[in-house]
Amino acid sequence: MNNLRIITVILVLAITACDHKPPTLPDCLTSSSDFKPDDCPGNGSCSFEFYPESKLEVLNDAQGIQFKLKEGKNLVFHFEYTRHVSPLITDAGYSESIYFEVKSGCKSFLIREEDLEDSGAIFGRFCFCPDFGYFRISQGCIFGNKINDRTWNVSLNLTATSQSSAYNRMKQRDFLKKERPE
Repeated sequence: MNNLRIITVILVLAITACDHKPPTLPDCLTSSSDFKPDDCPGNGSCSFEFYPESKLEVLNDAQGIQFKLKEGKNLVFHFEYTRHVSPLITDAGYSESIYFEVKSGCKSFLIREEDLEDSGAIFGRFCFCPDFGYFRISQGCIFGNKINDRTWNVSLNLTATSQSSAYNRMKQRDFLKKERPE
């Protein structure tokens, strides 16, 4: 009789576990190409974080696109990749950043192509190369699902364009809460 109760409990747990499916990715992530996100490019390190009670202020000036991360009422998400380089090689550094902002208080969000500018979505590329600096992200979409107060699962398929190149980035990763740098 005890074995029957144990088997029943195991079956109930297995059935209820199947009901918790991850959210389906929106068409804007998967329809234009095979959505194959890269976690973190090799030979480098990545960070995936978000800043609560923040605001992203994006400005265009004579030097190009500039931004400030300020105190605010929203969430600002940030991805950064930094390539590992030998300290013996001059000007070999390379890094990338993606920033965007969403309203606080939601359990999920979808930023479609027409909303990218309003979200302040920018891509930064920093190297000793012709195309460097911040560029507006003009194509793609971003989908986020809140896991808990400290974690968001975010999927993105974005394209930023400079004067001579287009940069497509696909990511699907948990972004962790971090305090805004001052």
